[in-house]
Amino acid sequence: MSLIEEIDNVREAGLCCPRCGAGNLRQRKFCAKCGATLWEPCLRCGTLCAASENYCGACGTCLNDAAAEQVEQFDADLLDASQMASDFRFEEAIALLSRIGKNEHPRLAEHTARARELISRLVAERQRQRTAAEEACRSALQCLAASDYDGAAESIESIPLPFQDANLRQLRTKIAEQRREIATLTEELREAVHQDRLLELPPYIERLLTLKPDHAYARCVARQMQKGLVAAARNMLAEHRYDQALNLLNEISVWSDASNFQQLYRQAAELACLAWDLRNAPVVDETLVAVAERLRQLVPGDARTIRLCDELHSRTQRVNGGQHRQPLPWARPPKQTPLGVPVEWLSGFQRLVCSEAFDPTELTQHPGRFAIAGGLALAGIRQASLRINLLSGEQQGMLHRVKNLIQPQNTRSAWGIDLGISSLKAVKLAWNQVKQQAVIESAVLIEHSKILSHAANEAEEGRLVAETLKAFLNAHEIKGERLCVGLPGRMTLSRQVDLLKELQESLSAYAEAWPDCPVKRVVGLG
Repeated sequence: MSLIEEIDNVREAGLCCPRCGAGNLRQRKFCAKCGATLWEPCLRCGTLCAASENYCGACGTCLNDAAAEQVEQFDADLLDASQMASDFRFEEAIALLSRIGKNEHPRLAEHTARARELISRLVAERQRQRTAAEEACRSALQCLAASDYDGAAESIESIPLPFQDANLRQLRTKIAEQRREIATLTEELREAVHQDRLLELPPYIERLLTLKPDHAYARCVARQMQKGLVAAARNMLAEHRYDQALNLLNEISVWSDASNFQQLYRQAAELACLAWDLRNAPVVDETLVAVAERLRQLVPGDARTIRLCDELHSRTQRVNGGQHRQPLPWARPPKQTPLGVPVEWLSGFQRLVCSEAFDPTELTQHPGRFAIAGGLALAGIRQASLRINLLSGEQQGMLHRVKNLIQPQNTRSAWGIDLGISSLKAVKLAWNQVKQQAVIESAVLIEHSKILSHAANEAEEGRLVAETLKAFLNAHEIKGERLCVGLPGRMTLSRQVDLLKELQESLSAYAEAWPDCPVKRVVGLG
């Protein structure tokens, strides 16, 4: 009998329902009596077989045994998925259950339904855990901001490890390190207190209160130590040792917030600052007088302050009496500021070199006073960073342009003259073309006979400037030299003037009064 004939015979024989035993036509998919599936695929090769058959007609697999093996495997997978869920490995569990949930075999329908139901529950639980982790993270950050490291650690420990990202793990490590540091510092502080190593206490207290402001033991030790230090500081202030008192209070200023301490600290800081200014001010001026008066009011019984105030008053009277034309020196300039920053005095130029014939003593005796004159001289030899031309536009005619054509553009030397309120400062620079370097050939400082601001009127002010210029021109030959002159602000900002014209008029007036004047013309002004 051929295979086709056998198939036709099977079709004619019909199918028996595996659930209720009712007969069904071959072309049916489900039982007409109970609705059970009449056909199912082979679990090995996938060939469609009658549900009542025991073996696959394509591969010979025992269908009952194959179904039993698959059921056993699905039971194991369901158990593994439950274990993964208990370990908060939701992604792995859902992936495993998804393979079961995709199975459509009639004999495994129960396991498929269980897998799909469990997937729904795990998805909801995963979302709940994520929400709880976010809330715990916010709580940990709030605890950390309040220096509650134990509460922060508990909040983070409540978050399952699979829900801790890199940032959260880093925060967890930071909290653990700070908790260990607090424990170590507390133990070291206790040991230092027990051994009476009082000088070592402030760093421990400061660090502990920085990490944990409400640290009970550190605050207790700080209060006890503060009483002793405050009492010692008060004694030092009474003995007029302001700097030492301030240094002592600085030891506890970080971790003390008592109002009485803050008031004492401000008092010591003000007294120390005023005393430092009175001892280290370089010159006598109105500010120093005000500082002395304030200090004398605050500590009327300080003998040293009284002595310095009397000496300051005496010198101030001499200045006001007109015996000196410039502020009187008071003390040697300090090497550093009250904040401990070193003071670097301008004793000379850093990039300009002196010629062999020039003695730099004048520069060192008057630190910083030749800076403007040096800058003007650099402009004169065309080596300044900025080029400023203050010549009047009326001189931009044909003759002026011809003069510029015949004049050398690279000036070899020039004078920079700074006509200040108190003095004339002049620097002569030459340009070394080979070394590409500016060389100082001369530096001059001539004080006015009176500070220009003390002049009675503009006429006297002009006479004072003319006298200083005469003294400068008597000692130095500037004929044909390039001049760059800077005038005092009071001579330029208070009224509109032609700077070149005013300088030429001043020099011309001086030339008329002195027939042998070597000044014939001013080459330039910057």
